[in-house]
Amino acid sequence: LNTSIGCRSGRRILHHFFSTAKTSPLLLSLASSEPPYDEVPKILHPRDQNTVIVESLDDVCNAVDNYYGLDESDVKSVWFTSSENGDDPLRRFYSIIKPSIHDLKGKNQHENIQFGIYTSGTVSPKKMADLVVFSKIQVSLLAGNPIDYCEAAGVFRFEMFGDVCNFLVDAQETQALKNKMEVGLLKKYAADGKELATKFGISDVHVYP
Repeated sequence: LNTSIGCRSGRRILHHFFSTAKTSPLLLSLASSEPPYDEVPKILHPRDQNTVIVESLDDVCNAVDNYYGLDESDVKSVWFTSSENGDDPLRRFYSIIKPSIHDLKGKNQHENIQFGIYTSGTVSPKKMADLVVFSKIQVSLLAGNPIDYCEAAGVFRFEMFGDVCNFLVDAQETQALKNKMEVGLLKKYAADGKELATKFGISDVHVYP
């Protein structure tokens, strides 16, 4: 059974007649042919998920169609994360992520997909409310103070920690995002990080080794 799977692509991929429910989310790693704009802090995300490297809107749609195919799961989950060079996926939000979500949501078989993003919190959208397309937004807070943050993130500028904190505050003040926010912390700095997340009003905390 052949099914067209690109948002605007003519490529076709063979799907099975029967489907198997996927139990783990699809992780889309946004590749970039250009070096990062600036110091790039570490972005935390699970390492045991099915990961596909994508470079374009069509790549995103093809990857989702190929992964889920005729999957009849009640809940399907797709997360965007950083490229191999670490550049934040929000840099490609308007050019790739947002339009691909719009196109995929327009397909009946994908209307129940939940989209998430792993971000450093150092790149902000034009308007915070634009991020309402995500069901969850996990920000790599990493630690609870500037010194530990820089050590954990592999950066030198303390003000980047301020950028992350401002991102979280702005998101929490955006009503449409208030229940969508999560933070990622490194285990070494988790105690202080959890305390800070609580001050921001965020209880959904993920601790990484």
